[in-house]
Amino acid sequence: MSNLTVEVPSFLSSLGALLFCTTVDSVSDLVLFETGAPMKVTGSCHCGNITYEAEVDATAVRICHCTDCQKLTGTAFRAGIPSLPGTFRLKSGTPKIYIKTAESGNKRAHAFCPECGTPIYSAAPEPNPSTYGLRVGGIDQRAEFGPPMRQIWCQSALSWSMDISSAERAQRG
Repeated sequence: MSNLTVEVPSFLSSLGALLFCTTVDSVSDLVLFETGAPMKVTGSCHCGNITYEAEVDATAVRICHCTDCQKLTGTAFRAGIPSLPGTFRLKSGTPKIYIKTAESGNKRAHAFCPECGTPIYSAAPEPNPSTYGLRVGGIDQRAEFGPPMRQIWCQSALSWSMDISSAERAQRG
């Protein structure tokens, strides 16, 4: 992550906000986090081999529709949430790392469980990155998150994935 100094407008300062620049896959974002109430989260892979904790802004969920995320997740899109800088801690297990090169040439380290294959996070491919793009499905508190605040790579989205409100719903399988 690159460091960026930004003068925070007074109305944001009074709200207790923090601005920082981060790269999520091949997209650079200026991210606004409310610093008043970071949410501590815990998570794991499906088999329990990998466990972790971090702090996030529960309103910062994002969806990526790029074709790489479709392939890497095996589904229509990826839902992620960035960890607040310096808060991600691996509690158990050692994830397998796959270095993906995006269309732009940017590289991202994608971590997954070597036993069950659950995607865990993506991060800059450097030792101890300051922020991690956590996969929403592995986070225990995911039901407490707000709806996605942003969708990216919509040009690659499967047409039906942008609105599934008309699909039949069942409470269980």
